[in-house]
Amino acid sequence: MSSESQRDEDIFESQFIDKYLSEYASISSIVREALLFELLATVGGVVAGIILSGIRQTKLSNKTKSRSL
Repeated sequence: MSSESQRDEDIFESQFIDKYLSEYASISSIVREALLFELLATVGGVVAGIILSGIRQTKLSNKTKSRSL
């Protein structure tokens, strides 16, 4: 009796793992997981570009001011 219930439990566990892994490794779940990081990386790149642009503009305007003095 216990071997039969153990076998049933093993079958259930195997089916559960197969279902979980197939859902986790599906293309849509991978895209869903990666989309957030892609969006954060894009926003971070835009913010970094704006900051660097501001720094360069400040340095250029300081150089032209020092040359005119």
